[in-house]
Amino acid sequence: MTSDAPARFVIDLHAAACERLAQVECITLITAGSATPCQVAVGLPLSYGQRRRRYPLVIVFDAAAMAGSVIEMSRLMTDTKEVRACIVVAVRTPTPALLALPGMSALLIEPLLDALTRRYRIDDRLVTVFAGGDGAAVPALEAAADARLRVFGQREHGVPAFVDALRTTL
Repeated sequence: MTSDAPARFVIDLHAAACERLAQVECITLITAGSATPCQVAVGLPLSYGQRRRRYPLVIVFDAAAMAGSVIEMSRLMTDTKEVRACIVVAVRTPTPALLALPGMSALLIEPLLDALTRRYRIDDRLVTVFAGGDGAAVPALEAAADARLRVFGQREHGVPAFVDALRTTL
C-alpha cells in the first residue's frame, strides 16, 4: 500500500453537494486582485423553475464543509414554511486569511453579486451574508456591508448558527 492510498477516500463535500443535490450549480469565480479562484455552489429553490419571481439571496462564506447542509436546510425550512424560498450560495473561500485582508471581502462580494444577478432571478433588496467556518471573516465582511447586505457572525459554528441566521432574516 502506498502513502497516497488514503487520498482516494477523501470526499470533497463542496463538490459532493453539487453532484448529489438537484438544482445546484458549481461555478468558479476569480476576483480582481487575486489569482486564487473561489469555488461557489449555487443552490436554487426547488420552486425556481415553476415561478417567475425573484428570490432573496443568502451567501455563506467559508462553506467548504457545509455546502450541501446549508442548501438542504434552507430547502427543508422552506418546505415547513419557517422561511421564504431563497437562493443559497456556498462560497468555498480560498482561505479565511485572504478574505480578512483589507478590501478583499469587497473585491469578492461585488463580482459575486454581479455574476449572480446576471445569471439568476435575485431580489437584491435582501442579501444575507453568513460567515461559516470559524467566523474569522466576520470583521472583514462587516466592513464590506452596505444597506442591502446583512452580515451574520456567529458565536457557534456551522449549520445551527446558519439556521438561526436564516430564521432571523427570512
